[in-house]
Amino acid sequence: IPATTSAAALNLGKNATGALLFVATLALSGALPHTWGLPLGAVGWLAASGFVGLAVCDTLLLQAFREIGPRRVNVVMVLSPLLVGLLALLPPLVERPALSIVVGMAVAVSGIVIAVLERPAGGRAGGDVRRGIRYAAVAAVLQAIGIVLTRIGMQAADVSVLEGATIKLVAGFLGVLLLGLPRTRVRGWLRELAHEGSWRAVAIAAFLGTFLGIATNQAGITWSTHVGVAA
Repeated sequence: IPATTSAAALNLGKNATGALLFVATLALSGALPHTWGLPLGAVGWLAASGFVGLAVCDTLLLQAFREIGPRRVNVVMVLSPLLVGLLALLPPLVERPALSIVVGMAVAVSGIVIAVLERPAGGRAGGDVRRGIRYAAVAAVLQAIGIVLTRIGMQAADVSVLEGATIKLVAGFLGVLLLGLPRTRVRGWLRELAHEGSWRAVAIAAFLGTFLGIATNQAGITWSTHVGVAA
């Protein structure tokens, strides 16, 4: 993918591919009729999660990768599961994890930090470190909010993992479009994705990370006893 491809264009391609895959899977599973009948409240929570976590958060996250590299970004993003654990203490979730679970989360987070700091961080040439850290920090907060919104939406009604992921991805795709429409940037993003086969590379990454990754992530958020553990 050319270095000039913007974060927004990458996110548009990622979310578009993921949304198409999830909608197709949902249709093949025969669950579409049930999805259309889901309560608006549950759909609203999940759509809000998709907009916050997949449209805004991921655009900032991809830009942070460009500025400061994946290792530094991952260190900052460790804030996300910690924030999820704190937000889950509040209504409407009010989750009270046992001390052993809190210790386990702390060990896991510490392991992530040690792993990503094992080698020099490094970012792209000319990256703005302060700006990259700001992007990553805001993305961490938005990701935490998105995960909590997902948990609330999944508990609000009888929503399957596949249905929840599909609603989020469609909302994430539409969210990126909405962010680009006021400044007529969508055409430019599409041209960027069409350049030198960028769309193919984005599609492959989206299949592995957006489709398979979000499907398993959605399962974890839905089935875990404590959403902080899933995060």
